Amino acid sequence: MRHVTISNNQATGSGVRVVRTGGVYNRGGTVTIQNSIVNGNQRANNGTITATYSNIATTGTGNINSAPVFVDTAANNYQLACGAPSIDAATDIGIATDIEGTARPLSGDNDTTAVHDMGAYEAPALTDPDNDGFRGCFDNCPNVSNPNQLDADDDGEGDVCDFDLDNDGIIDSNDNCPTIANPQQENNDNDSEGDVCDEDDDNDALLDTADNCPFVANATQLDTDTDNIGDACDDDDDNDSVLDVDDNCPLIANLTQDDFDADNLGDVCDPDADNDTIDDSVDNCLLLANTGQENADSDSFGDACDDDDDNDTVLDVDDNCPLVANLGQEDFDSDNIGDACDPDADDDTIDDTVDNCLLLANMGQENADNDMFGDACDDDDDNDTVLDVNDNCPLIANMMQVDTDTDMAGDACDMDDDNDTVLDINDNCPLVVNMDQADNDDDDDGDECDDDDDNDTIADADDNCPLDSNMDQLDNDGEDGGDACDDDDDNDSVLDTDDNCPFTANPEQTDTDDNGEGDACTDDYDGDTIENDGDNCPLTPNEDQLDTDSDEAGDVCDDDDDDDTIEDELDNCPLDANTDQVDTDGDGEGDACDACPNDADTEDCSGDTNNGNGGDGDSTSKTEDEGCGCVTVNKPTTPGNPGLLLLLFGAVVVWRRRRSG
Repeated sequence: MRHVTISNNQATGSGVRVVRTGGVYNRGGTVTIQNSIVNGNQRANNGTITATYSNIATTGTGNINSAPVFVDTAANNYQLACGAPSIDAATDIGIATDIEGTARPLSGDNDTTAVHDMGAYEAPALTDPDNDGFRGCFDNCPNVSNPNQLDADDDGEGDVCDFDLDNDGIIDSNDNCPTIANPQQENNDNDSEGDVCDEDDDNDALLDTADNCPFVANATQLDTDTDNIGDACDDDDDNDSVLDVDDNCPLIANLTQDDFDADNLGDVCDPDADNDTIDDSVDNCLLLANTGQENADSDSFGDACDDDDDNDTVLDVDDNCPLVANLGQEDFDSDNIGDACDPDADDDTIDDTVDNCLLLANMGQENADNDMFGDACDDDDDNDTVLDVNDNCPLIANMMQVDTDTDMAGDACDMDDDNDTVLDINDNCPLVVNMDQADNDDDDDGDECDDDDDNDTIADADDNCPLDSNMDQLDNDGEDGGDACDDDDDNDSVLDTDDNCPFTANPEQTDTDDNGEGDACTDDYDGDTIENDGDNCPLTPNEDQLDTDSDEAGDVCDDDDDDDTIEDELDNCPLDANTDQVDTDGDGEGDACDACPNDADTEDCSGDTNNGNGGDGDSTSKTEDEGCGCVTVNKPTTPGNPGLLLLLFGAVVVWRRRRSG
């Protein structure tokens, strides 16, 4: 079957037939269906059926299963209605016309592409006469361009061609709300907008959503009883359950409708409720006439209506002071005149206006502290908030009750607060015992109460010499006693007054050069102007720093000046190295330093180095006796003494050393 329409059917037949079920019945073989509509029948299809591109309840390529939409089945018109699902849903199988000879394919949907339709009929091609992009039945105003297809009342007819947009039976040209249904056309303010679309139905410039009387103009929005219904539309503006038309005070709640003067104005809103010509706003008796406005106690009630003229809750008929408030009705002297209005309540002949003890007789008016209360009735005579019975100075104010020496007499009235026998006016530490009145720094604060006894700005607790001024807090020996008060600043057991180095420990007090400055604190021990670290004999003066053997030990302190391992005192040539100590002529002078080594009885006369000043024993200059060679020396006439010769030799050596130095 190709391009066949079977719908809304019920019939019988043979072979491949439509049966009572209304569908396709296949008794044997295979039924092939293409581009057809077999849907909308009373029963389902039966048997083996192969279908493609058909509206049928069978799977297959291009098949759909949708209710057929025909033009008019009641009139047996099974042509495809506009928008039917079978339009443009088939495929080209070589059939060029439909059952009525209409050419296939046509574009029967809202596009312009021609595609074959399912079934026996090809739907007519759709046109777009208003050129708005919507074709045929897809355009809700086919003859009026409306590309947005608006349809306010959703009746299938676009707004641009619908004369009743809200579908309320009123033509838009006559409708006061054309887009909102309002068949009754209510219009409270008779403007151009009906109530259903008018945001201000009473035209009072207030939107209905914010208007407490949306249908009655009330621009002020007055709402006396704050019930959210404006007075303009409220039948009971004061909300007292009496309707305004019957209310003698429609804007002020008065449920009982009281009207004292019967003038049809309720008392609560009547400016003169007692009709005494005094406006109620200033009338001290609203409901009793009192033109004079007498008011003895100046309260809010005039005398005409006040039964307690002094407003003390005691009725005037029972009040012993009816014009002066006295709730307790006190009458100290029992004269039937209350104390509040009795000019002499204690009957002591002193008028209360000047009496410093109103309720205790005190004709003398004694008043030790000159306060408001006389002594007879004052339990705090010094007015310091401490009762006299507990006050350690009852006549002198001392709220804190300070009593430094705990002698039961407070400091405020105690002449010796620390009880050290020195009166406070003379005591440099009035609150700290200090009978000796010691004042190290003479600052008028005694040492016992002075935090800085030497007045050097260092508190005693932190001062390493609390009694000696020493702002720098120097402490040379670090023993917590500052230099200013330490007798031994270097802690070497030698007092500073006797110490030749008071700031450098030197218990031995060594002073090599005897200049009064100990070696421990001087840079020149021997006083030869050569500092110790550069002096080759730091303990022996030797300004010339002579060092014959260049061993960094000066000759004056070197035991071996020629460094030949023979100590100078034993060396026959102390300034010339001669380890072998050879002395050929035996004269005690080694050959190494003997100008005439072979003859003890001769000596070199050319050794004059003092230019004729007797350096060699004569007065002839070197140039005069040069070349004289070794000459004979006169021998002593006494026998020789080897020991004496040795001593003389030693003396010569020492002399030479000193001379050389």
